[in-house]
Amino acid sequence: MKFFSAAAMAEMSEDVPAATATLLPHWVEGPHIASRLDVGIVTMSAGGCTPQHSHDGGQVLVVTAGTGFVEVVGGERRIVTVGDMIVAQPGEIHIHGALGDGAFAHLTVTTLGYQFPAAPVDAGPVVAAPIAPSA
Repeated sequence: MKFFSAAAMAEMSEDVPAATATLLPHWVEGPHIASRLDVGIVTMSAGGCTPQHSHDGGQVLVVTAGTGFVEVVGGERRIVTVGDMIVAQPGEIHIHGALGDGAFAHLTVTTLGYQFPAAPVDAGPVVAAPIAPSA
């Protein structure tokens, strides 16, 4: 068993890439891309956004720092903040990223691997940064 204190998770969540629009995974288990768990903290600098992807075994995200968004491709974009938990179903094509001009971090737990569509679903422009939460 591995143990990660709240302080260790906060430290990983604060280790943000220096370059704009960049993602940095901090794997604590994996990536195995098979029948074992992939667990880590993913940090994103301002403007960072994942490409469209899905997880064969689904994905759980827990926001650990900043404000971001999650979106099922072709669906509603949800604003997420520290403590929010998101569950993506197996095979559900989605994106997530930093919102505004701040960094964003989340815990990720997945299994069975990732899929990136050969031809991304046309869902309009994917813009992580200047979209602001609605009032």
